[in-house]
Amino acid sequence: MNSSRTLLLAALIAIGLVGTAASPAEAAGTTCPGVHLGNMAPDLDARMLQGAREFCRSEYAVVYSPRTKTPLYAAEYLTADRIRAARGTDREDNFREDSDLPPSERSTLRDYRGSGFDRGHVAPSGDMSNARSQAESFLLSNMIPQHPDNNRMIWCTIESTVRDLVMRDGDAYVVTGPLFIGSRFTAIGNGVVVPTHVYKAVWSQRRGTAGVYVTANTTGGVWQAMSLAEFQAVSGVAVFPALPASVREAAPTIPQPGRPCPGAQPQLGNVLSDTAGVPAAPRASAGEPAATGSGSGIGAAAMGALRRYMGR
Repeated sequence: MNSSRTLLLAALIAIGLVGTAASPAEAAGTTCPGVHLGNMAPDLDARMLQGAREFCRSEYAVVYSPRTKTPLYAAEYLTADRIRAARGTDREDNFREDSDLPPSERSTLRDYRGSGFDRGHVAPSGDMSNARSQAESFLLSNMIPQHPDNNRMIWCTIESTVRDLVMRDGDAYVVTGPLFIGSRFTAIGNGVVVPTHVYKAVWSQRRGTAGVYVTANTTGGVWQAMSLAEFQAVSGVAVFPALPASVREAAPTIPQPGRPCPGAQPQLGNVLSDTAGVPAAPRASAGEPAATGSGSGIGAAAMGALRRYMGR
């Protein structure tokens, strides 16, 4: 492991989001059939799973953390037939709170209002093949505070690239989620923590290959391709744990983002550096600034969320 990744892992350990490399990840388990390779959910450190809830939706599964008021990840099994159906399904922007969650654990529309951040889908609406799954994808339990430049440009392009891969290969397993890397964070509203990075892991059964796309949750079109093993080393998340070590350690073989969304200029690079920390906040609406930190770089809402993570 290089020095940059060592520093990142140390920062994650310091705030209690992941365990040490010597501590095995905790098997999350799953009650949601059909969306996980080998019916095995991603392995996460136990502290990340404290209080988390799993929801089985029509076409995706999501694990939601009341500590960050965001998903930890969403899992999907995509097929070419499903993507064809999704392309013929109208999108309805019906963002709403998730009534399956207790009110104290939910993110709300008010949390996002005026923050400058998009309500960014984790399981994309563009993957949903019918009206019911479309509606489920707009639950706030499937959203993260995402920088609009990231959401609408490079991330939109990566989502489209994965759908194109599925159309070529016939099917793929996909896991998508946020990362909280570094020692300085920000939050919006009533403690919705803003991710520093966003990732999408893909396993193509036809090709027998896997890889992870990672972007920083900020401006710019830089993306990074990682093997499953590299990604686990810096994130503490073991996606597709059913795969053998030979596949997990192999160089990533995922297509470069193509057919860019408007304004996107994808650039392969290194987005996981030892300078990772608070995402640059987009401009908020007048009178309703984002709840960003000051001094130490973390606001009261974000500090409360991290204290809950650390059990303080």
